[in-house]
Amino acid sequence: MANPKSPQNVFCIRRENYAIVSWDMVDQDELGASIIVDAYYIYKSTTINESDMTLKKIVSTTDVVGNVDTIFLDTDVNDSSVYRISAVVGTPPSVVESQLSNKTVAIKDASLIDGKEELIDRKIGRFGVGRFGESIFA
Repeated sequence: MANPKSPQNVFCIRRENYAIVSWDMVDQDELGASIIVDAYYIYKSTTINESDMTLKKIVSTTDVVGNVDTIFLDTDVNDSSVYRISAVVGTPPSVVESQLSNKTVAIKDASLIDGKEELIDRKIGRFGVGRFGESIFA
């Protein structure tokens, strides 16, 4: 069995006390075959350089049609939270995991992407989209 494709369009909305991370449902493996994902692993770092990236949550709840949910509410946000998502087929110990998604960053004032500082529009509901598919929100 091939690995699932990586989740795409990872998106984060940051508010004062929480962050909401969402992504597109994965329904194919790397070879293009149809699959059913059993869970998504949410990885989180509290540093921009991702030096402390760890598994934060396993999302395995489903929606009304049986698809695994593609949203995560983090109530433990700090000044800079970096998230990456992977799709998982199977159950431990026999798990097949995708490569990690592009990162999405929840940060208050600015972000470092590719070594360059990018300022964020701090108006409620506004966001900037960084290079390489990275989303940054304030």
